[in-house]
Amino acid sequence: LLRNFSELVEDCDLEQIFAQLSHKDNSFKEILDNIKFENDRQHNNRCLLFELMDSENHIMYRKFIYTLRKNGYDDVANRLYRTRSRNRGEVLIINNIKFENSERRGAEVDERNLKEMLGNMGFSVESHRNLTTKEMVDKIWKFAYGKEPDICFVIIMSHGEIINNKTNIIGSDSKGLEEEWVIAQFNNNSCVLFKNKPKILVFHVCRGDRYFTDMIICYPSVEGFRAHRDQIRGCWYIELICQVFMENAHEMDVESMLKLVDKRLGKRISEYARQTSTYKVVAFKTCFLNPGIYE
Repeated sequence: LLRNFSELVEDCDLEQIFAQLSHKDNSFKEILDNIKFENDRQHNNRCLLFELMDSENHIMYRKFIYTLRKNGYDDVANRLYRTRSRNRGEVLIINNIKFENSERRGAEVDERNLKEMLGNMGFSVESHRNLTTKEMVDKIWKFAYGKEPDICFVIIMSHGEIINNKTNIIGSDSKGLEEEWVIAQFNNNSCVLFKNKPKILVFHVCRGDRYFTDMIICYPSVEGFRAHRDQIRGCWYIELICQVFMENAHEMDVESMLKLVDKRLGKRISEYARQTSTYKVVAFKTCFLNPGIYE
C-alpha cells in the first residue's frame, strides 16, 4: 500500500471501493464509520488507506486488491499476482540422493515434507529421484512447456560443484548441469507459458544480460559455503521452508516467508555448522499462495 500510495490517492475512488466491500465485510464498514469525510476526494482516500494499513489485516488487503480489479483499476491491482485459480500451481521436484560414490542420506525426508506441504496447499506436485543430467534436462524442459498454472515451483536437491566459475547441479551419473541453464528455461523468451507469472526456483545444492522477470531464486547457503543436512530430519533449509510455509502461507507472501526462514535458520547451530540462506529476486511482485482460497 505504501509503495502504491500516490496512485491510489490520486487515481481511485476508494470511498466507492470501501462501500462495496462493507456489504460483505463489517471490518470495512467500521473503517467507513470511523472517518469524517470532507469535500476532498484525495484527503478521503488518504484517510481510508491509513485506516486499512493500521488494520495490518492481510485478508482485508487481498479483498481490497480484488475489488480494485473488479472496478477497472488494473494498473494498481496488477502489481499483485493472481493466485486463486483451481489450478493453483505446478511443482517440479528433482531429488538426487544416490550417486556413483556417495549418497545424500536424509534427503528423502525433505522430498516427503515438500510434497505434503505443497500438495495440501492445492499444488500439483511432480517429483523425480536420482536423475542423470540428461534426464534432468528432459524433465525440466517438459515441465516448462506443460500446463498453465498460477504459480510455478522448481525445487532441485542434489550435489553441486563450481565448474568454470558457474554453479553446476550434479546428476546421478556425476555429470553437471549448469544452474543458469535451468533458470534460462523459465525466462520470458524461452517460457511463454509462465510469462508474467511467479516462478519460485529453489536450488538445494552446494555452491561453490538475459531477460528475466517474475522470478525468485532460493539457495540454502551463501556461495562458497555448504548447506547442513541431517540424516534423520533432512536439510535444515527445506525443513524450515515446510514449517514456515505451513504456518504462515494463509497470511504472508512468499518473500516475507523466505525472510522468516532465514531468521530461523540463523538460530540453528550444530557442532560444526551455522548457515545463512540467500535468495535472488528478479522483478518479482508480491505473491501469496492463498491456500484454500479459490475464485
